[in-house]
Amino acid sequence: MRILRLHQFLVFILISALVLCTQVTAQQDRPEVPAELRQKVDDLIRKLGDEKYAVREAAHAQIATLLEDTKTFDALLPYLKRQMDTTQDVEVKVRLERITKLYLEFGITSSLLEKFPDIIACLTSPDREVRKRFAEELRKLKNPDAVGPLIRMLGDKDACVREAAADALGESNHVRAVEPLIKAFYDEDTRVRWSAARALGKIKDAKAVEPLINVLGDRDRNMRVPAIWALGNIGDAKAVEPIIKCLGDSDYVIQQYAAYALGNLKDARAVEPLVKALSDPDWSVRSSAAWVLGAFRDMRAKDALEKALGDSDERVRVSVTFALCQVKGTKEIELFVKWLSSGNFSVRVNAAYALGELKDARAVEPLIKALRDEEYFVREVVTKALGKIKDAGATDSLIKALSDPAESVAEAAQEALGKIGKAALDSLKTAVEKETDEKIKEKLKEIIGRITNE
Repeated sequence: MRILRLHQFLVFILISALVLCTQVTAQQDRPEVPAELRQKVDDLIRKLGDEKYAVREAAHAQIATLLEDTKTFDALLPYLKRQMDTTQDVEVKVRLERITKLYLEFGITSSLLEKFPDIIACLTSPDREVRKRFAEELRKLKNPDAVGPLIRMLGDKDACVREAAADALGESNHVRAVEPLIKAFYDEDTRVRWSAARALGKIKDAKAVEPLINVLGDRDRNMRVPAIWALGNIGDAKAVEPIIKCLGDSDYVIQQYAAYALGNLKDARAVEPLVKALSDPDWSVRSSAAWVLGAFRDMRAKDALEKALGDSDERVRVSVTFALCQVKGTKEIELFVKWLSSGNFSVRVNAAYALGELKDARAVEPLIKALRDEEYFVREVVTKALGKIKDAGATDSLIKALSDPAESVAEAAQEALGKIGKAALDSLKTAVEKETDEKIKEKLKEIIGRITNE
């Protein structure tokens, strides 16, 4: 019996020693608050319980500001939490809880609070439109301070809020958003996955490459397509072989996205697989492969592209012709001008795009005529093409396009006029004087201001 008790006592001593050792180690691992700072913080904590409201508010603001110093943050936050747990003053406890909660739960800084005093109300509003609009406001901010709240919003119960948060994180271009965005890529909602993909493609962090490559084996097209797009935009060479494999997929949508992703990656290993894709049964795959081969400007593709000029589909022939112009350094303006009048929508779009890329002044008049196309998307591409050519002869027609019923065309016209620049100023000033529509007049003034300030 004595031996048993002695054994139990020794076990108790051993466990106690282990616990004490763990506590000591934890204390050693925890960064200490410098003595001078601790004294200042203790004084501010006492002021949190002051009878004067102004004193309490000032102390609160000063503690929040101290937390913004990344050198002391790791030590100061747990110190404040310990003070919160031990204080008997209810006012102090409530204020310390409020300060630490903002950082731990919402990831908010005092500078963000200064910009958005109602930030907590916006983040926790029962109205999804309020939460969504707030994500969009944070997107405009393009500030690292917005990353914490936006990461939290990726877990919102509503898909439209999660989508807006993912888009905003892409604009932040902050590496801290990468891991949460990778998780968001597995969201049940397709729109959220696409937003996460766009964001990862903008941030271009290598940590996202392996997880995205793993998605390429998924059966769901709605998972694979955004993953391919993101990999193409990130631009990591590790993705080349997996995407080449996707180029041979049985799904034409997967093949199209794979082709354009390879175009972005611009790796020589893709040339032969893309040449092979010129013989694919689907016209859209053949057309995509041709466009991308043109971007490579690799002479290995020349013979295959010349053979593809005889393709049975006019849409493919447009793409092939443009690709050959890129590869051989020639311009087939007459052919593309002819295709601007095609009865096929896709042919007209591709012809207009090609003329914009070739940047030949001979295309200006035909493109101006094409601004009357019945399809708004054709007009949009035509407008952008005129902006790329930057010929002042298109100025008056582009000014008229500012009144196009399609907003995307009007926006493209505004951008195109800005690209033409100073050569368009006289016509723009004359148009301002004659214009009776106040909205159009404001657009004209905005363009003039942009050009003048360049």
